[in-house]
Amino acid sequence: MRYWAPGPDPDLSASTHRIRMMNLHWREHGFGDWGLFERATNELIGFAGLHHIADMEEVNIGYAIARSRWRRGYALEACRSVLEVGFRDLGLATIVAVIAPANAASRRLARRLDLRYWKRLLWAGRDRVVYRIRAS
Repeated sequence: MRYWAPGPDPDLSASTHRIRMMNLHWREHGFGDWGLFERATNELIGFAGLHHIADMEEVNIGYAIARSRWRRGYALEACRSVLEVGFRDLGLATIVAVIAPANAASRRLARRLDLRYWKRLLWAGRDRVVYRIRAS
């Protein structure tokens, strides 16, 4: 979670607040994060979803996978499904991925998902690159 803003929750109160905000996003927009469960173990291993984020018009795709499950294709599989829902079911015109420039793995994943580099910006006071994909 080195590149994920705002990073892990420092305590139970912060986690409770995050869950409330996720639920509110679902109620307001009809989409948000989905839990990712490993088929073989039925263990929760992360999340992926679509989000409205501060100071951006476009909808952002985001994910986090437990480090013990990296490099197994889970992020690619989950994000492909998230993009499909965004375009097919939600009718979104554009989806972006806001990524820390040093996060080479997420940049590679964005390119594998056919998102293309769009711009660099400061987001929430942090240097970021933005990749985007448009509905075909």
